[in-house]
Amino acid sequence: MIEERAEARYQEEQAEYEQRMAERAEKEERTGQKIRGRKPKPPEPDPRDKDQVNFTDPESRIMPTSENGWQQAYNAQSAVDMDSHLIVVGHLSQATNDKQQLQPTLDTLDGLADAISHPENIVADNGYYSEDNASEVADRKMTPYLATGCQKHNERWDERRSEPGLPPDDPTPLENMQWRLQTPEGKDVYGR
Repeated sequence: MIEERAEARYQEEQAEYEQRMAERAEKEERTGQKIRGRKPKPPEPDPRDKDQVNFTDPESRIMPTSENGWQQAYNAQSAVDMDSHLIVVGHLSQATNDKQQLQPTLDTLDGLADAISHPENIVADNGYYSEDNASEVADRKMTPYLATGCQKHNERWDERRSEPGLPPDDPTPLENMQWRLQTPEGKDVYGR
């Protein structure tokens, strides 16, 4: 089991390494200058000394927690209807990071489109914030409200109701979302 996980990790790291090396070569070719600094090290295929497996629950992973440091756990994801507070989608993952968990949730929501209405807005905390996620939501004809960072609490009413100015010209989905989150309407939607 440890060997299988090590092989899967190696394949993923090898793909990332090859992508970084290709980007590096493309930049050197484009600029005509050699990139300074150390070259990325290629990944090693074998299990590492600290690799572990849980024989009781091999699908769970050791994940960092805010309270205890580390815990054998899953990363649970759910999509909740903001009006009824009904959980409409849920899944577990082994990933400690939420950034890659929005797309599987959206895929499941798409599969439920006949049973429930198509969502108009997707609201999520800053663990889901990325350009890819903002674009993915916009491509699916929904409006993303993904927090861009820690939100300031207890803003003065005039700051909360202030307008951010005109939207950017020809914005990317991420720039459009960042602007929208500064509008009073965007703050209201995200605040719910």
